[in-house]
Amino acid sequence: MRKLLIVFFIILPPSIFAQEGWVYLNPTPTAASMFDLTMFTESSGICRSTNSIFRTYNGGLNWIEYNFSNSDLSVKNLSMADSSKGYAYMTSGRLLKTTNGGKNWNFVSQLYLYYTKIKFISESVGYALKFENYIGKIYRTTDGGVSWNETYSESNISLNDLSFVSSNVGFAVGYPWQNPSEHSKILKTTNSGITWDSIPNTLKLSLYRVMFLNENLGFICSNTGLLRTTNGGINWQDTVKYSLIDLKFSNANTGYFLANDTILGRTTNSGANWTISKIRNSTIGFYAPQPTQVYFINQSTGFCIGTFGLNLRTTDNGTTWMNNNSSFTSDELDDVIFKNNNTGFAMGWSPNIYKTTNAGTNWTKYMVGSTATYFGAMAYAGGNTWYAGDFFNDLMYKTTNDGLNWSVSNPGFHQITAMQFINENTGFGVCKYNAFFKTTNGGLNWYINYSIGSQNWNVNFIDENTGYVGGEWKLRKTTNGGATFDTIPESIIYRAWDVKFLSRDTIVVSGKSLDASGFGEIPAIWKSTNSGVTWMPHYLNTSSNQMHGPLRFPNSKTGYVYDGLEYMYKTTDAGDSWFQIKAPDSHVYGMNFLNAETGYAVGDYGMIAKTTDGGASTFINTNESVAKSFSLYQNYPNPFNPSTKIKFDLPQNGNQNNIPVKIIIFDILGRKLETLLDENLTAGVHEVSWNASRYAAGVYFYMLLTDGIKETKKMILIK
Repeated sequence: MRKLLIVFFIILPPSIFAQEGWVYLNPTPTAASMFDLTMFTESSGICRSTNSIFRTYNGGLNWIEYNFSNSDLSVKNLSMADSSKGYAYMTSGRLLKTTNGGKNWNFVSQLYLYYTKIKFISESVGYALKFENYIGKIYRTTDGGVSWNETYSESNISLNDLSFVSSNVGFAVGYPWQNPSEHSKILKTTNSGITWDSIPNTLKLSLYRVMFLNENLGFICSNTGLLRTTNGGINWQDTVKYSLIDLKFSNANTGYFLANDTILGRTTNSGANWTISKIRNSTIGFYAPQPTQVYFINQSTGFCIGTFGLNLRTTDNGTTWMNNNSSFTSDELDDVIFKNNNTGFAMGWSPNIYKTTNAGTNWTKYMVGSTATYFGAMAYAGGNTWYAGDFFNDLMYKTTNDGLNWSVSNPGFHQITAMQFINENTGFGVCKYNAFFKTTNGGLNWYINYSIGSQNWNVNFIDENTGYVGGEWKLRKTTNGGATFDTIPESIIYRAWDVKFLSRDTIVVSGKSLDASGFGEIPAIWKSTNSGVTWMPHYLNTSSNQMHGPLRFPNSKTGYVYDGLEYMYKTTDAGDSWFQIKAPDSHVYGMNFLNAETGYAVGDYGMIAKTTDGGASTFINTNESVAKSFSLYQNYPNPFNPSTKIKFDLPQNGNQNNIPVKIIIFDILGRKLETLLDENLTAGVHEVSWNASRYAAGVYFYMLLTDGIKETKKMILIK
């Protein structure tokens, strides 16, 4: 059947992609979910994603993406003092500053990891809200974030937002953390945040957003709707009953709120009355991008940003919205495979398969079959032959002319999740529930083994006999083409999300292991160099605590893995060590690397991204020495017998003079052996010794835990 539909042309203006790393092929200019929008004029504005800073100079038509260095890959909060100067608070706790509108960022200080919001009202004066150990706190800086002073603290209060109407007068709001029957918290300062006073109220609501236009007129977004005061917070009136997302005023009279279900509210009388409408655009739907913020620069011109690169603009008070993004598909894409430098296929949660013959510049959509539903797996078999497995309809599709025509068969197995062909005739695959399947004659016949158990996610064979199947709670190996399988014990590999052969003897697996308690799970990558007889784990320093994304090795040394949530890691030594690199700002479900530098990633809402430099970030100057960041060094000597030294750096952490530090020793199975260090230390360079005379020779790991940061390294004991 011939199902060629249409060719999509992707136009990539040079001004959009000034960055290195990952370039978005679809949608354009970005697939990133965007937050913290500030518009300085109708043309100029800035916002952030989880990994990058975006800047527009033409009203959102194009966005220039500025990446952070590999030490600052995830940004939590962006606060601009003006169009040039602003601050970025990173998930690592680091505070960065820009003086040129986001192009370059300089390191300012290492803060706590528990700040919920950073807000600067000038280049020098800023405030930070923190919630740690059930204590809500406010911090203040007057030197541009170099030093911070605690100005308010209260137990069981989560402070969520603050608003200043002048350099002296400001408000903060929050709510009781554990006792919802207690009154909400509203604070006011009249001396620039040096002291804060509680404003008595009768509210018993969750308060998460506050905006005051002057000392008397203010608004609070709560879990029940929008509240309004005209006497400085003494009394509050309900105005609208929506679950609000954002609130902005373009002047003292005209304001807008954004609520769930794309509700847009507009007032022209300072919030006394609101006109309700909807942000209507064809890109918005139940599974489609959702708005995260509105920003009106004046009474007519406004902007709306959101998830999956949502980028809208209105010039008629929100009556109509123009889409600044371009996209040829909104299908969820789960895998991408290239047969050479130019030709590749992408497929996912739809009956469509997309093909490119010019390295991703153009894509052709194929409706493979009239009964196709969702493709759970795809495989390239060599030449012009491809296979695609329908997840729901038990159907297998095959093409022998690079997708121009597809034949269909019903092989008798259900919910295909992974396939691999080692030549045009011999292929292997697994189903989610209980089935391993195999063909040796190009899909004419299929052998099925129903004894491998459920939750199977991947398959990889080195030849027609030897291969692995990975999934939940197991990694299985066969040496007889899938007739029988041996299971790797759960105590070694608990969840095997993906598995790859680097050679006949060397195998790498990504997934999770059990911790020392036997109940918790630790993201890990295992490597075997003796055909799976023994496995050496590498524990990744990932705050997501996930490891269920694709693992890819374009050669025997270079590999990439996505943790399934937001982080990507790279190895250049065949999996012995991994370092974090920038990932696309969208969930990645599939990856394919043609070589060590060139690769593609696909994911949510039609996201297709490409890198030609191995995902490297554009390193923005951070103007700091190594001593200003947390650093764990390789032990020395290494290998050692019987003693070794472990060195680490602790930076100044805000005003905290005593920094809690733990160093824990683990064996190769991830079992905790001993806590080498557990005490409070001052900032600076430290060193401890470990005497391993009572332990057997082998591989061990040491982990540094401090203020929410975790890093692990490997050491070798010889005797």
